[in-house]
Amino acid sequence: MAKPTALINAALHWIVPERKLYIRTGEEIRHAPLSPGVQVVSALTLMMGLLGTVYFVSLSVADSVGAPRVEIEIAVIEAAYEQRITALTKERARLVDALNTLQSRHDAALTTLDAQNARLTDLSATARETAAHLVRISAECDHLALDLSVVTLEASQTATERDGLTQQLRQTLAFADDLERSVVQLAGTVLARAEREAALSAEHTALATQMEHIDEEIMLLEQQQARVFDRIEGVVSVGLGTLEGVFKRAGTDVEALLDTMDTGFAGRGGLEVVLPELEEQSYILPGESLSLPSVDTSPSAQLFEDLHRMSLLAEAFENMPLGHPVRSRHRKSSRFGPRRDPFTGRLSQHNGFDFAAPTGTPIYASATGRVIMAGTLGAYGKMIKIRHDFGYDTLYAHLHKIRVDRGDVVERGDLIGDMGSTGRSTGPHLHYEIHKDGRPVDPINYLRAARYVL
Repeated sequence: MAKPTALINAALHWIVPERKLYIRTGEEIRHAPLSPGVQVVSALTLMMGLLGTVYFVSLSVADSVGAPRVEIEIAVIEAAYEQRITALTKERARLVDALNTLQSRHDAALTTLDAQNARLTDLSATARETAAHLVRISAECDHLALDLSVVTLEASQTATERDGLTQQLRQTLAFADDLERSVVQLAGTVLARAEREAALSAEHTALATQMEHIDEEIMLLEQQQARVFDRIEGVVSVGLGTLEGVFKRAGTDVEALLDTMDTGFAGRGGLEVVLPELEEQSYILPGESLSLPSVDTSPSAQLFEDLHRMSLLAEAFENMPLGHPVRSRHRKSSRFGPRRDPFTGRLSQHNGFDFAAPTGTPIYASATGRVIMAGTLGAYGKMIKIRHDFGYDTLYAHLHKIRVDRGDVVERGDLIGDMGSTGRSTGPHLHYEIHKDGRPVDPINYLRAARYVL
């Protein structure tokens, strides 16, 4: 029968194989076998010793550390608070420096804004003076037209009086002839006949003198009328020449524009009055014939035609894109026409005019019109498109902010947005386009033309 130790070693052999302990003494090497049971017992004995040592050490440490532990934690918390206070002090100093820097930038921006406001005030004063001058010219034209109407009415009344006196003279002469025939037939006395003839002669002389005075008055009225016409013609000529010059500098066909105005603003009508048939001769005096009135080619007719022409051009002027979209200080960064693309470097067509200025620079409508687009559109970024009369559209692109909505009606000089750099853009600027009948045209022609009036 096997020993119990051998059975235990055989059972533990699969878990703890037998090992050998080599001991070297000088040049002699000896070894001692370590059976699985011995190894297990040794390991258990070592573990028990370690656990006992740890237990007694823990008891000793607990007795020595328990009292000052609270003081250590308080010291740690105080050190953390001091570090936090130091960090906050440094952060406060950094924020004060940043605030001082921002204040300096704010002061510089206010100085620049004051200069821009002063410039805008000067431009507004110049525009108001020009508008007041135009108003004075219009008032003078109205006053001269009123004087012309009064002079024309007085001339008509004088002509009517002259016709009445002429008719009276004819009647008087006829009466004198009848009286003379009566005297001859009745064979009156020579004295009576001579007295009557003398009286008639004196009356005739008085009437002739009166006719001469009337003719002189008519001549004076005609001269006064001519002077009034000359003054009105001078004022109208200057105003009409200025307006036509603006449109010609902008490349606009003045005659075509006037035809468009006549088509759009020329209503006609009235009650129909049928003329009598030409065969009815009862209304025609012997030796006369019925004729239609001819075209009036008098100076007054030409003057009224020029006034009408100037009125149409003034109406067109208010609705054409002649205002400047950027009134603040700016730089012209790109013109209309072929140029090198700023992104690809290839030659391409530039259908607008670029004005560079800081982000947020105000953008104004260049003419009266209706907003037909206000939003983001591809490479244009944030953009506004306004439709005006006479086939004109204006486009404002790369905006930072849009201040109008689709369908809004704007006047020339209204604020519509802020300059930015949205869309396909290398920096803050306004891309400004003018389209005529759907085709892009060079905005510089309109901006230069507006210098002579705005």
